[in-house]
Amino acid sequence: MEPEQRRPANHVDIPPFSRVFVTCSRDCKEEQIRAAFSPYGSITDIWIPKDKVTKEPKGIVYVKYEKASQAAKSLEELSGKTIEGSSKPVKVTIAQSKSSKSTEQFNESERMTRLFVMVPKETSIEDLESSFSQFGDIENAKMIKDRVTKKNKGCAFVKFYKASQAARAMEECNSSYKAVFAEPQVSKWAKDLQDISKPFFDNGFYQQPLMIPDQLHNSGLNTRLYVVCSNKSTQDQLTR
Repeated sequence: MEPEQRRPANHVDIPPFSRVFVTCSRDCKEEQIRAAFSPYGSITDIWIPKDKVTKEPKGIVYVKYEKASQAAKSLEELSGKTIEGSSKPVKVTIAQSKSSKSTEQFNESERMTRLFVMVPKETSIEDLESSFSQFGDIENAKMIKDRVTKKNKGCAFVKFYKASQAARAMEECNSSYKAVFAEPQVSKWAKDLQDISKPFFDNGFYQQPLMIPDQLHNSGLNTRLYVVCSNKSTQDQLTR
């Protein structure tokens, strides 16, 4: 993703995940972008970055919506489609927060489909599902209970199949609930790996995922290795 430079817009991350990053043809005009994306919500800003030298568009666009649900809906409806003014299908993703230091690609299916919800302690799982199912199909819902008393702790997780549904539920759910996007789930082995690797990260090393050749993927084995190596290592060096 191209870095954003010299864009005086401190509001771009309010609310979170309300901006989309679009890859399109370089000759795609702002009015064509607006016409394609405005059916999915109120657009507050469109930015088409240009090359510093040629002053020509780079073929990328940032579209800012009023709501995260609108951004997610535009992604679901437009990514992979051809719009007027673009000779190739557009690719739409949720833009990373300007304050984020992560270099990993944003994954909407992990980051925007699961909600953490504060609920009244007397709320039942049936009440929870009934309240949130009006926004879309629920993949799963779970009340968090005290390990000793088995009573509700006043919080729950609700996971939807689509990011736009989860975002709308967060924005419009009953006032007795307080919902936010949940942090992505991390498996135990991944957490252990992060803990083990931290000293290497702190000393100029990093994890580089190394993929085994494709013919091993049908063996039923886990074929992804995580290698602790110098941050100067290249993919070619690791695969030799």
